[in-house]
Amino acid sequence: MPVALGLTLLFSVLAFAATEQWALSISQCAILSLGVYCSLQRRLCWSLVALLPAGVAALGLFQLAAGISVYRFATANAIVNWAVYATLFIVAVQVFGDPEIRRKFLQATLYTGSAIAVLSTAQHFTSEGSIYWIFPVRSGRPFGPFVNPDHYAAFIELILPLAIHAALRDRARAWMHAAIAGVLYGSVIASASRAGAAVVTIEILLLPLLVRRFEVAVKTMGAAALCAGLATAVVGGDTIWKRFHDSDPFRYRREIAASTLQMIARRPWTGFGLGAYATVYPEFATFDSGSLVDHAHNDWAEWTAEGGIPILLLMTTLAVASFPRALRRIWPLGIHALFLHSLVDFPMQIPALGFLLFTFLGILYANSDGHD
Repeated sequence: MPVALGLTLLFSVLAFAATEQWALSISQCAILSLGVYCSLQRRLCWSLVALLPAGVAALGLFQLAAGISVYRFATANAIVNWAVYATLFIVAVQVFGDPEIRRKFLQATLYTGSAIAVLSTAQHFTSEGSIYWIFPVRSGRPFGPFVNPDHYAAFIELILPLAIHAALRDRARAWMHAAIAGVLYGSVIASASRAGAAVVTIEILLLPLLVRRFEVAVKTMGAAALCAGLATAVVGGDTIWKRFHDSDPFRYRREIAASTLQMIARRPWTGFGLGAYATVYPEFATFDSGSLVDHAHNDWAEWTAEGGIPILLLMTTLAVASFPRALRRIWPLGIHALFLHSLVDFPMQIPALGFLLFTFLGILYANSDGHD
C-alpha cells in the first residue's frame, strides 16, 4: 500500500502536475481504488479531521440538490476531487500507523522531491520553456512539471520541512540533509516565485529554531542557510531580485481580489457552486487584461466565493486544528506553509498539490505516538 500510494502521488506530480484531465482521472481512480482496497482489508481507523474535506464534498452535493450551483458540471467535478482528498486522508491514516513505514515513506518523499528539484532546475535553464524538454505550453512559465512556477514553489514548500527535520534528527547526516535543503531552496529562487521565495526563506530560518536543543537548532539553521546561499549563487538571484522590486507587485491581483469580494458579498452563505469561479467571475470583472481569469489568486477567497462562509469555516478549522500537532513535529509544517502561500495564489486548485497535502495530513494524524 505505501508503495502504491507513493507511485500514485509521484505520477500525479510528474504528469503535468495533474492539470491534464487524463492525468487527473487516472490519479483519482487510483486513489479511490486504494480507498476501496483499504476498507476491505482491515477495520478502519478514523479521525474527525476526515469530516472536514468530506464536509466540503457534502456542501457541493447540497449545492447541486438545492440548485445553487451556476455550473453543475464543474461542481460535480469538484465534489469528486474533494471526495478523493477525504479518501487520501483516510488511506494515509490506515497505512502510516507504523512508525517505520512512516519514516521510510517520508524519507522517500524527500529524496524523490529533491530529484524533481534538480530535474526542474536543469529543465528551466536548458529547455526553452518546454516541460521535460518535449512539451511546449500555450501560456505561463513552466518550471519542472508545473505550468506555473508559483505552484512549483508550493510543492517545494511542502517538501523542504522534511529536509530540515531530517537534519535536526539525524546528526550523522545533518550536512547531507542541509545540502538537500539548499538544493530545494535554490530551485525556488530559480523559479522566481516571490511568494515561494519568501515562504522557503522563513522555513529555512525559522523551522530549525523550533527544537528545544538550542545548539542543534543554531547549527542546523546555519548549515541550511549556508547551503541555501550557495545554491542561490549557483542558480543566480537576479530574476527574483528584479521581481521583488516590481513597482506594482499586486497588479491585476488587487482588482481580481476586489471582484472576488463582491462575489462573496452577493452570496455569502451559499456561494456560487464549487468549481464555478471562472464561470461567475466575468459578471464581477472590473478590467480586461486580455487573459482568462480562472482563479482568484487567493484560495481562501475563491473557496468562500464558491462555497460561502461554510467552506471557509471548514478549511480554517482544518488549518487551525492541525497546526499544534504539526508544530510539535516540524516536518508537517509544509502543510501550513502552503496554506499561507494560498493567501496570494491558488496552489490548492492544483490537484497534485492537494493530493500531497492531504496525504501529509493523514500521516500527521496517523502518528499517534508523537514520534517520527
